[in-house]
Amino acid sequence: MPKSQVASTKWQCADNFWTIPADEMLKTLDTSSTGLSSEEAAHRLDLVGPNQLKKKSEAGFFVTFLMQFKNPVVLLLLFSSILSILLGSVIDSTVIIVLIVLSALLSLYQERKASHAVAELLAMVEITTQVFRDGQLQKIPAEGLVPGDVVYLTAGKAIPADCLLIQSTDLYVRESTLTGETFPVEKSTGILDEETPLAKRTNVAYMGTSVVTGSAMAAVVKTAKQTEFGKVYERLRSKPQETTFEAGIRKFGLFLVEFTFILVVVIFVVNIITKLLPSIEASVAINIKTFEQVLSDSFMFSLALAVGLTPELLPAVVTATLSIGARQMANDKVIVKKLNSIENFGSIDVLCSDKTGTLTEGVAKLYATIDLSDNQVSSDCEEVHLYAYLNAVLQTGFENPVDEAIKEFETLDISAFTKKDEVAYDFVRKRQTVLVEKDGQSILITKGAVPNVLSICSMIEHHHDELVPIDHVSNDVRQLYEKYANEGYRLLAVAYKNMDGVEEITKADETEMILAGFIILSDPPKPGVPETIKRLQALGVELKIITGDSKLTARSIGKELGIPSPIAISGPELRDTIDEALIGQMDDIDIFAEVEPNQKERVINAVKKAGYSVGYIGDGINDVSALHAADVGISVNSAVDVAKEAADIVLLEKDLGVVANGIKEGRKTFFNTMKYIQFTISANFSNMVTFALASFLLPFLRPDFNFPMAPLQILIINLLTDIPMMYVALDNVDPEQLNKPEKWDITFIKRFMVFFGLVGTIFDWITFFVLLNIPGISEDEFHTGWFIESVLMELFVFLSLRTRRPMFKSKPANSMLWVTAIIGIITVAMTVLPGLTDLFGFTILKWWIYIAIIIICVAYAFTNEFTKIYYFYRPSRKAAEALAACDISET
Repeated sequence: MPKSQVASTKWQCADNFWTIPADEMLKTLDTSSTGLSSEEAAHRLDLVGPNQLKKKSEAGFFVTFLMQFKNPVVLLLLFSSILSILLGSVIDSTVIIVLIVLSALLSLYQERKASHAVAELLAMVEITTQVFRDGQLQKIPAEGLVPGDVVYLTAGKAIPADCLLIQSTDLYVRESTLTGETFPVEKSTGILDEETPLAKRTNVAYMGTSVVTGSAMAAVVKTAKQTEFGKVYERLRSKPQETTFEAGIRKFGLFLVEFTFILVVVIFVVNIITKLLPSIEASVAINIKTFEQVLSDSFMFSLALAVGLTPELLPAVVTATLSIGARQMANDKVIVKKLNSIENFGSIDVLCSDKTGTLTEGVAKLYATIDLSDNQVSSDCEEVHLYAYLNAVLQTGFENPVDEAIKEFETLDISAFTKKDEVAYDFVRKRQTVLVEKDGQSILITKGAVPNVLSICSMIEHHHDELVPIDHVSNDVRQLYEKYANEGYRLLAVAYKNMDGVEEITKADETEMILAGFIILSDPPKPGVPETIKRLQALGVELKIITGDSKLTARSIGKELGIPSPIAISGPELRDTIDEALIGQMDDIDIFAEVEPNQKERVINAVKKAGYSVGYIGDGINDVSALHAADVGISVNSAVDVAKEAADIVLLEKDLGVVANGIKEGRKTFFNTMKYIQFTISANFSNMVTFALASFLLPFLRPDFNFPMAPLQILIINLLTDIPMMYVALDNVDPEQLNKPEKWDITFIKRFMVFFGLVGTIFDWITFFVLLNIPGISEDEFHTGWFIESVLMELFVFLSLRTRRPMFKSKPANSMLWVTAIIGIITVAMTVLPGLTDLFGFTILKWWIYIAIIIICVAYAFTNEFTKIYYFYRPSRKAAEALAACDISET
């Protein structure tokens, strides 16, 4: 067996790898601590495939094209058309097939265009990882990893595969995606028993988890679907979580299926009876050929009505609307990772946001250092500044803006100090510690959140050299802390103690320390944020601030942001509040302060249970669970990898104004989709009710008429009126519709369909009455007149029903207006040009009939204008909506 094949068999059989020592695992993987060569990595990539759970390669053109025919009604119609061709009805059936294929091609074009747009947008937020290749540390896309690679993991990075730790330093990993454990898990090298459960495998780092603090080198053992996360993904992939938009489409589809089935059965049965009844009453024998012809004609007519009712281009229109929305949002610096999340983005009525970087400048600035000697701000408190500087410069576990601010404030000469060890920051302790040595003396220095540092201090420096028990000055410390917090500053405490002779430290050494003083940090609100908050309020979106800062600091910032009397609740208070009580307080609380990562998720869930659609903005490791929980997770391109992975939407600029623009674009996308659905379903309902009733009544009113319109002509109406609908994605939306969130309402759609559909039916029957009373009118002339009326009436009414305003006070998009006009011209041309009239079964009408049809269509459009006023603005409707709103608020 060739060497490469022997190696591949060897490294692909590394099961129960947590039981194997790291050096032995490297041999099993046929690798080393310096990683693979590029050539070997490429060879393994060919064997195992990309390290991704979902293939990015899109289906071929032919497969994607066939997927457009998954509508069972369309499949049934195609099958019937093929049978008709075999029975000799070639021309009509061929044209029907061509029309269906043309509709499929239009849908295919939009879907492939959208998929290319999404691929381009996702490329802008690609996840990368650091790996040793050819002995050098390189940054590559995570999908390029293979078993045997050696990766370097650091704080904030997503773990890209299932790995065995080779080396680790203060490594903490968040594994909530796999184990449900909220708090980070400490990881280290070692050997574990084979029966060790997944949550206890401390020597393994799993795909889908993330590094909270520390660093490590790890050997990649499993990739893609072979990982534990991949196994979970495969189990869950068949049941992906629906967005609100997808759930609405699904419910709408179920409604159409039920309605269409009933329609087909009733029309089919009644048509057979009405077509055969005259022969039965006359006691005329019905031969097999006649029966087969009646059965075939009735079946084709029923199916044509069913297809006419169904908005066949809905997938294409939805995809086009969403992809255009995604493009526009990209221009506004908002990258949409999942197209269907656009509608959710527009429907949010509560936006939860971290304070730092979104509402404030996001760049911490060291304002001053103080101690308790004079209780005054002092920029030359040398000892506090030095200790804070040493702690910030020498720590390596977790890069953060606080340490950057300390380092940038003033460069100090610390060449006389030597770092011995450190205990990295984590989100449980909320402090970091370094051990330094100078002139043979070791000093332990801790910096962190004030309550967390005070909890490990027993003494405090008072008047520079006097040590006082911290209990004696606790009131002074609290007053000092509250003073600056109330002014919007953030305070961190700095403590120290002598540790002579110590070379290594652990968390247990953080005790009996001496409080040296405080560092004061400022992070002022961003310019324009108060105005942006007012914009959000005008859009019906309430802002809630979720921050790790103190309650006092958060309230101070809230006031600066324009919240007059912000109501805040702290993390400790959250812990003491039961879920039911928290949900009941959601309308009142503006700020959640001093929160822990697991509490962010709890807040999001409480907001959702209170009846709101919630968006959450986060960019840190501690935001991931909240991003998952929110209806719309929003991150930024500068966020840590795991936050970008968790988000539905990624902002290219961390700016609340960008979010406001995105919400408006999301609502525009939703309303344009609803325009298509509401108008098409009501117009089609009108036509189908008219055709169905006419098919029952015409044989009695005019025995020489077989059907009110041929199946082919019905499908042509459906196609012609769908073409302008494709441009609804580009349509303008009235400003007042963007000022509040809207959600799917199937009941409203049904009511809209019946209400406006029946208005259309009335005018269809007016046309029907006019045509039937024309002396000597033939069946072809009747079909022609009704065809023109059906298409033109839909075009006129679309311009009316696309807005709740008076039609002439809402300008449609130019492209949609031009296409609508062109379709109107084509409709008339099909009934006057000799070649087309013969092909589609039309005939040229007298000129005054065309005038009469246009008058009816214009009258219909104006009637709809008055109907809109009654439907949307009648007092009883307003009263009902007000009552419903009161009921909701009281609940």
